[in-house]
Amino acid sequence: MLSGSRISTGSSNHKVDKEVLCDCELPSRIRTSKTKDNPGKKFRVCPNSLEPGKKCKFWEWIDEEPENIKPIAEDTLSDVADYLI
Repeated sequence: MLSGSRISTGSSNHKVDKEVLCDCELPSRIRTSKTKDNPGKKFRVCPNSLEPGKKCKFWEWIDEEPENIKPIAEDTLSDVADYLI
């Protein structure tokens, strides 16, 4: 999950992740996929990703956890326990 304390809004409406550096050792940019296969999925790239010759090859998906994962896990464990008893 993304933490608000390490992310700030960049001047071009892209977020900057200060904790995750690209291969240029610059804070990575967080962008949102607009492709058919991954619409809305977040990823990190080099802040120079749109400047040929300046960018590194850094790129990674951001795995976002659902905020309600704990209640779901607890309900599932409870259901399994009830089934086994």
